[in-house]
Amino acid sequence: MNDKFDAWNTLKKDLHNTKKTMHIKQGEIYFMSVGQNIGYETYGKNELFLRPVLVFKKLSKYSFIGIPLTSKVKEGSYFFTFEYKKDKKSTAILSQMKSFDSKRIAYRSGHITKSDFENIKEKVASLFEITPERGGFTLLEEQRNKEYIIAHKNQFANKSNKNILLTGTAGFIGSNFVPYFLDKYPDYNLVNLDLLTYAGNLDNLTECENNPRYKFIKGDICNRELVEFIFNEYDINGVIHFAAESHVDNSIKNPGVFIETNVNGTFTLLDVAYKHWMDKPFKYKERFTGTATSVVASDTRPRFHHISTDEVYGTLNETDLFTEETPYAPNSPYSASKASSDMIVRSYQETYGLNTVITNCSNNYGPKQHDEKLIPTIIRKALAGEAIPIYGDGKNIRDWLYVLDHCKGIDLVYHTGKEANVYNIGGRNERTNLQIVDAICTILDEKVPLNSEPGIHSGLNSYKDLITFVEDRAGHDRRYAIDATKLETELGWKADENFDSGIVKTIEWYLKKYNKGTN
Repeated sequence: MNDKFDAWNTLKKDLHNTKKTMHIKQGEIYFMSVGQNIGYETYGKNELFLRPVLVFKKLSKYSFIGIPLTSKVKEGSYFFTFEYKKDKKSTAILSQMKSFDSKRIAYRSGHITKSDFENIKEKVASLFEITPERGGFTLLEEQRNKEYIIAHKNQFANKSNKNILLTGTAGFIGSNFVPYFLDKYPDYNLVNLDLLTYAGNLDNLTECENNPRYKFIKGDICNRELVEFIFNEYDINGVIHFAAESHVDNSIKNPGVFIETNVNGTFTLLDVAYKHWMDKPFKYKERFTGTATSVVASDTRPRFHHISTDEVYGTLNETDLFTEETPYAPNSPYSASKASSDMIVRSYQETYGLNTVITNCSNNYGPKQHDEKLIPTIIRKALAGEAIPIYGDGKNIRDWLYVLDHCKGIDLVYHTGKEANVYNIGGRNERTNLQIVDAICTILDEKVPLNSEPGIHSGLNSYKDLITFVEDRAGHDRRYAIDATKLETELGWKADENFDSGIVKTIEWYLKKYNKGTN
C-alpha cells in the first residue's frame, strides 16, 4: 500500500496513546469504527472492528466529512459527517475508538457526486480494484481480510466445535434460547448477531457473556458485508434466524422498517449462506459434506432455520386451527413482511437446494419479554396503579406458548426436522385478552395485595378495577390458534407448560424484575 494512505501502523500506535490530539488529514485513509450501519463493533475483550474511511473534506479540528470505503462504493453512495465532542478526556479520535464511548457522532450528510467519485478513484487506487463496468470499485481481497481486526484474533478457542450463527438473540425468544442451547450442546460455538434496537437488551444474556463458546456482535442483518465477514471469519456451519421487527402496532405506524429488516435482512442472510456453503445449486461444498457428490444426507449439511409466526396465516373463525397447509393471508405490515420472508426462504430451498426449515409459532410469553407486549404491559400497569389498556371488546383470541417450550421446539426442528418442511409450534392454550388480564390480576391480588402499597392502589378492590377498554387497532385479527399435531407426531414434541403454570412463572419473574415482594 502507498505510504500516503497507509495509516495502519500509525493507528496501532495511537490506539495506545490517549494524549495525542486530532491529526486527521484531508485526502488520507484511516481505519476506524464508523457505526452500526456501515462498520461494526463487537463487545468483548479488546475487540475492535474497523473500516477504511477516506477523509474527503476536513471541516474543523474535531469534524470532517468521510466516505466509508465498504466493499462497494459508487456514485450516489452516502458520505458521512464525523464529529467529535471536545473535552479533556476525548480530544484524540483514536482513544475514543479504543474505549467505545459515544462521543463520536457519525451521520449521513449527502451523496457522492460524479465528480467526487472520479476524485475518490484516484485516491484509493492502492486499496481498491476499479471496476467501472459495475459502476464502482471493490476493496482488494488482501485488504478486506487484513485490516479489520486488531488486538487479538476473533476466533473461538475450540476449533473442533461447529459455529452456529444466531440472529436477534438479544431479544425475548432468542435470549431464552441462547443459554438453553449453550447448556445442551457443548460442541457448538454460538455467534449472536443483533443490532440492539429498542427490543434487544444485552442484560438478557448476562449469564452467557463470559462463556468461551459464545460471542456477541452488534450489527445489522441487512449489512451484507458484515454478514459475509461473520460467515468467513467463523466459517458458519448453521443459522437459526430469530431477528425480526415484530410489534404489529409499530408496523402500522412505520411499515418500511419491517420490510427492510424482515424481508431484506432475511434475503441477505440466505444469499450469503448459499454462497458460503454451496458451489452451485443443489451442490454443497465438499468440506460441508465430506464428498464431492450433490446428493448428500441432509443431516451432514449446514441448515438454515427460519423462525416465523402464525400471523402469516391471517385470522380464524371460531373453530378452525392453523395447520402447515393453511394458505397465507397476512393482514398487517408485520405479518406481510414475515410471510414475504417465509417465501424467500422457500425459494432458496426450491431454486438452490439450500437446506432449510421454517417454524411458525403462536404468541409467546415468559421471562425477558419486552415491556411493550401484552402480558408485561398488564403486569407493569397493574403494579403502577395505572389503567390497563385492552383493545376493543377484549375478545380477541390467541394461542399462548411458553417461551422455553418454543425454544425446545426450535431445537428439535433444527436437528431432526425434515428438510424443506414447515412446522407449527403452538401451546394449545387459547385465551381471550380478557381471560389473560383476568388471570394475571387474580394472581397479583394474591401475590402483591393492594394494601401493600396503599398510596398507589388506593380505592381499588382488585387489580381488575384498572382494566380499561381502548379503541381497537387497525387490522386486528380476531383469532389465532395453532394445530401442532405434525410437530407432536413426527418429532415427539410436547409443551411442558400449560397456561396456568406458565403464567405463574412469568409473573414471578416480572415481580423480581420490578422489585416487588410476593406472598
